[in-house]
Amino acid sequence: MTLTEAGQSVYEAGLRIIEDFSELESSVGRGQASPSGLIRISVAPVFGRLYIVPHPPGLIARYPHLSVDLSATERTVNLWLFAQEIASGAVITVLSDFAPAPLPIHAVHPSGRQLPNKTRVFIDFVLETLAADQGPAFVSIGV
Repeated sequence: MTLTEAGQSVYEAGLRIIEDFSELESSVGRGQASPSGLIRISVAPVFGRLYIVPHPPGLIARYPHLSVDLSATERTVNLWLFAQEIASGAVITVLSDFAPAPLPIHAVHPSGRQLPNKTRVFIDFVLETLAADQGPAFVSIGV
């Protein structure tokens, strides 16, 4: 018995589908074990310079298959960004009874989708970095 020409075509197409599926399954598995791909981040320029820009080398060292696209957009400047100067004594706090409440920091992602592993590890990395700061610019941090 031999395959007909149509049967041979179906067989070869089936093999390609199985191979493509195996490749897809493997790439998803790698993405879960070692996050990879592009993460797009948008931050206020001053916040980004002080708290985000210095830290991606640690993130990339931990997850070498990630890449970061950072864009800074001008927003209202938070002065809770002079943390180093306040801690060193170069700037002092006056009228602390009238200080505004700390502003929240949000990680925003599209709804209706499962959070990609690369995004989760980035958020966790930023939380870890900010929690280590404990300067006057930040209070408790949570997810």
